[in-house]
Amino acid sequence: MQVRTNGNMGDRLFDWEPDTNTIVIVKKKMVYRVKLFDEYNGQRYKIVDRYPRDLNI
Repeated sequence: MQVRTNGNMGDRLFDWEPDTNTIVIVKKKMVYRVKLFDEYNGQRYKIVDRYPRDLNI
């Protein structure tokens, strides 16, 4: 699911996979896949993957 600034017509902020509660963010030519945790267990998130945007994995 794509999350945008203004509903379906806004700029794309990030992709969200609700089943796994994972988001994908592009920042400074890097792609980050981040797992969000609902319960606080010492951390709120974990970076699962990171790779250069040019790889298009």
